[in-house]
Amino acid sequence: MSTYEVAVFHPAARGSTTFSYSNPANLPVEAGQLVSVPFGQRVLPGLVIGESDSDPDFELKPIQSLLDAGPVMSSEQIRLARWISEHYCCSLSEALKLFLPAGVRTRTSKWLVKAAEPPHSRAELSYALAALPDGRPFSRTTALTALARLTAGQPQPLLKQLISRGLVKEVWAEARRSGPATLRYIGQSDQGKLPERATQLTRALGWLQAHKPASEPLTIPLTMAAKSAGVSVGAFRRLAGLGYVEVVSDAPLTSEEKPDLVGERPPVLTPAQRAIYQALGARLGQDTPKPALLHGVTASGKTEIYLRLAEDALRLGQSAIILVPEIALTPQTIGRFERRFPGRTAALHSQLTAGERYRLWRRVASGDATIVIGARSATFAPARRLGLIVVDEEHEYSYKQDNTPRYHARDAALKLGELTGALVVMGSATPALETYSQALAGRFDLFELSERIAVRRPPSPSHAPIIRRHTDMPAVEIVDLRAELRAGNRSIFSRRLARLIEHTLSLDEQTILFLNRRGTSTFVICRDCGLVMTCRRCDVSLVYHRDRSDLLCHLCGRSERTPETCPQCHSTRIRYFGAGTERVEAEVRKRFPDARVVRWDRDTAGRPGAHAEMLRAFQERRADIMVGTQMIAKGLDLPAVTLVGIVSADVTLHLPDFRAAERTFQLLTQVAGRAGRGEAAGRVVLQTYSPSHYAIQLASRHDYTTFYKMEMPFRQERRYPPTVPLARLMFAGAGEERAEQQAQRVAAMLRERLARLAIGDLELLGPAPAYHRRVRGKYRWQILVRGPHPQRLLADLPLPPGWAIDVEPVTTL
Repeated sequence: MSTYEVAVFHPAARGSTTFSYSNPANLPVEAGQLVSVPFGQRVLPGLVIGESDSDPDFELKPIQSLLDAGPVMSSEQIRLARWISEHYCCSLSEALKLFLPAGVRTRTSKWLVKAAEPPHSRAELSYALAALPDGRPFSRTTALTALARLTAGQPQPLLKQLISRGLVKEVWAEARRSGPATLRYIGQSDQGKLPERATQLTRALGWLQAHKPASEPLTIPLTMAAKSAGVSVGAFRRLAGLGYVEVVSDAPLTSEEKPDLVGERPPVLTPAQRAIYQALGARLGQDTPKPALLHGVTASGKTEIYLRLAEDALRLGQSAIILVPEIALTPQTIGRFERRFPGRTAALHSQLTAGERYRLWRRVASGDATIVIGARSATFAPARRLGLIVVDEEHEYSYKQDNTPRYHARDAALKLGELTGALVVMGSATPALETYSQALAGRFDLFELSERIAVRRPPSPSHAPIIRRHTDMPAVEIVDLRAELRAGNRSIFSRRLARLIEHTLSLDEQTILFLNRRGTSTFVICRDCGLVMTCRRCDVSLVYHRDRSDLLCHLCGRSERTPETCPQCHSTRIRYFGAGTERVEAEVRKRFPDARVVRWDRDTAGRPGAHAEMLRAFQERRADIMVGTQMIAKGLDLPAVTLVGIVSADVTLHLPDFRAAERTFQLLTQVAGRAGRGEAAGRVVLQTYSPSHYAIQLASRHDYTTFYKMEMPFRQERRYPPTVPLARLMFAGAGEERAEQQAQRVAAMLRERLARLAIGDLELLGPAPAYHRRVRGKYRWQILVRGPHPQRLLADLPLPPGWAIDVEPVTTL
């Protein structure tokens, strides 16, 4: 009898542990299949990793059932999950969940089922038993709803009797989360009576009756109905059980149902683009193609190379995954790929509902969608015959997940390419130092695009876009804000920037104003006693937001009323200092009253679809000036923008983090690259209090190579990545003294383990309080592990609750 290794989805299943199970029923079990298995006193879902090589000398528990007809993960995906578990020091089940959206993952819970041969019972119990569903497990809620009709709204004692007499049994069963579903309010004549005090059901039914069209049934996505009515999805499902509505699962679109769209014709490539495209295209379909780094200045045509490679992959019968770092980039990138490959794409990102994500997962798994576009989670899409993986703007921090498992999508994509034989192409105007150093060392092939191009979009998809001419990089002027203060200018706009904004408006061209800080004022202070208003949960200054008329913590989201008097000395001399995007927007409206302004930051783009709406409004010239944070610095192609104003270049420069200079250089270079992408020349004004800093100077010249040469000696001297690997252990817990004790205890355990394992090339730094000492009421301490392969020390480390391991952190703040 075969035995199988199963990764069980439970917090107790730590590390890369799997559990062996027998298969006495000879179920058709395959690797990558979801099964239900006994685990302790429960029955839990798990994923079959493969057949077991061991022959245990004790009796194994059996696999109870199959949760899917076939595998939901490929062997390459299982191997990638194992690598994520080992490399990032997380459990295998946590890594596996990355590949399985909510509609595929299952959970198990206690269900009820009628006894196969119920014993003789009193008449009232027989009536009760007849009211319950036949032939399938049902939930306690379903049972109580059905029994409520017989008991004047008091069904609990009756259900208890049914269970105690053996008429109804409790069983463990899987409860698969359903995919997207549609709700239809049909108003049947045999509707059941609502139970008493069923507040959610009454509210849901009232909403249905208020929104029902006069002449036809109401049809609406189930999740949308629940959100609009202010009730749970379960409330509408209970109404379905009572006969008021129908709930129908949506099926994915088939090829026959899709509109017949015409793909956009590609433009003619420049000689530099053509040479790179041909060199990379020749590697598609090879067994183990070498990864490539495409280092191209902003607006050099990197995306067109991605499009051509994707087209070649499809021609070879392969699929492609295109990764972008932010949801803000997705609408524009999706648009370009949809125009080129209509009906063949699936866009995965964080703003999808669970049902939408499941539906797209099914489209990709079935082979109906062959090009997957999305943020970091798209790495784990079930693409068939994967031939190409693109990691656009590979340097971006948002590719790193900030909760367990703390993987980096770029590195996961490289491993996936290695396992599947897919070509991995990484692109950036400002590559991460880790990536560029590996390219120089020969692990990646390095391709350079050093010239810009301007593309004129055609009026019709049947016409090819036209490359008009090469354009120069935008000219960048550095403005010393210290000199502006000495000249008596206390405005957030330098005199030069204000003149250029006015001139750009007169030419009917567009302007971007960048400040990587939200809000109106960055801190509020009492001028008499010096008290700074801080968050009581996070120990950081509260930011004043004029739109909300309150103070907001940007770490935990807690808000407070703006005080009229100081809470410490009761002075009325409350003042506001610093500037954020809200204040920049207000100053623009005040100084340029005729300008149409749009602000793009987390406060204005929090609702679904907001990114696409703002981008569309700016592209359609319904706004003259865009004010925004780092969201607008990443890959957006806005040809009418001729002026970029960087309001303050110093926001990230002086943070106590070893990547501060790199982060500043990347942000400034990227946002400067939004100017002059059309036919008109671009101009950039960079305002700073540190005009001589090398990150500022080199960003103004778009000189990445010199920046790399100047930054690397600092990393080598201080033994920071990419020269020496780093891992971070972070504790967050209540109580300042307890947090410090926990940190000291774990540090001592690590030192003892380091000595016992005799790992001489690793060193521990700390413990020390984190930069943000308290967040959401929890005190934070950190320990750094520096040296090659820190996993040797951290693998299967028995950490107490509250600790998290971050291998290769993108920041130490």
